[in-house]
Amino acid sequence: MADLPAMEGVMSKCLKSGAVIAFMIAAAALSAQGQDHETPAPLDYFSEYPGIYSGSYICASGENGMTISFDTIEDIHAANMPPSANVEARLWFYDLASNPGHPSGAFTLSGIYRHDRLEAEPTGWLQEPETSWGSAGVEGEFKRDRTGRMTFSGRPTGRGTSACETFTLYRLEGL
Repeated sequence: MADLPAMEGVMSKCLKSGAVIAFMIAAAALSAQGQDHETPAPLDYFSEYPGIYSGSYICASGENGMTISFDTIEDIHAANMPPSANVEARLWFYDLASNPGHPSGAFTLSGIYRHDRLEAEPTGWLQEPETSWGSAGVEGEFKRDRTGRMTFSGRPTGRGTSACETFTLYRLEGL
C-alpha cells in the first residue's frame, strides 16, 4: 500500500500545476481576444452643442431677440470626472417686431461648461450700442425639447440683469 502522505503531496502538485496550466491557457486566450478588438473611441460629449441658437429673452423692457453662436466648445474633462469644456461664443441682442426700439449690439463670451451647466461672461464688444447698454453673462443648459430639437435655455447674469428673467434659444439647423 502506498504511503498516503506521499500520495497527497503528488496529487497536490498535480492539482497545482493543472491549475497553473489552466490559468495560463485562459490568460493567453484573453490576451489574444484583446488583440482582435480595438478600444472604442471615447464619446464626444459636446459634439451636438456647437452651432447658432436663436430666440428671445425677457427683461423689464419687454421681450427682446437674442442669438448666440457657440463657436468653440473644447472638451477638457479628465477620465472619471464630470464632463467639462471651455466655451467661446458670440451673442447678439436686438429688438423684435413685438417690442421695437430696443438697442442692438453684439459681444463675445467666454466660459466653462461643467455639471451640465454653462456659465459664460462677456469678454468684449463686437458692436457696442450707442446707448449706455451693458453686456451680460449667461447661465444655462443645453437640452433637447420634446420634438428632439436642441435648445439652450437659462438666464442673463451680471450687473444690470436683475430685471431680466429667462431666455430660450433654439439651434438653427442647416447653418
